Amino acid sequence: RVPEFAVSTAIGEMSSLVLNSQRVLPVKALQTGYHFKFPKLEMALKDVCSVHAEGGGYFQREQFIPLSPEKIFPFFSDAKNLQKITPPTLSFKILEQPSKPLSQGDEIRYSIKIHGVPVEWVTVIEDWEPPFKFVDTQKKGPYKLWHHTHEFIAVVGGTLMVDRVRYRLPLGVIGGLVAGGFVRKDIEEIFNYRRKYLSQNLERDLQSIK
Repeated sequence: RVPEFAVSTAIGEMSSLVLNSQRVLPVKALQTGYHFKFPKLEMALKDVCSVHAEGGGYFQREQFIPLSPEKIFPFFSDAKNLQKITPPTLSFKILEQPSKPLSQGDEIRYSIKIHGVPVEWVTVIEDWEPPFKFVDTQKKGPYKLWHHTHEFIAVVGGTLMVDRVRYRLPLGVIGGLVAGGFVRKDIEEIFNYRRKYLSQNLERDLQSIK
């Protein structure tokens, strides 16, 4: 706590920014019809924290690629390339090939092995905004929730590729306590492999697409 007069003396007229309540509204955005997914801060915080509260987690990985989003997005719009960026230990195999290229609403059905146990996984392309973003969500699989956002942000000299994964394990908090550490390690290994593969092979693979 700081006395009001001390703040006023120290920063003068700008003290109003500290001492008075600020009510800032996105008037221009609202006038254009923009709709916020979470109109109130409490709703946004609840959504962010719910995954952790229910035995889940959040993972984010960033990687710079010296090519524009327009050049690298075609690689990710072809489902067969998922196998290339998945560690061989998972025995990834597509069981049902979706439309080519991918689009919103497509389902990808494939099989993997998690520590030797075969699992069938179905994901749905929930959002598709080429060449800057797409989102896939688990429809059937080992997780209670798997929500993966892929972003391709244009930066000087190339693209900042950002992967954000929200996941939740079966059995809620108990599942998180029992297997949370193992799952986190598995996810990190998958994305470490993906980073290495893209660094070494993406430009070559893009040449074959052409």
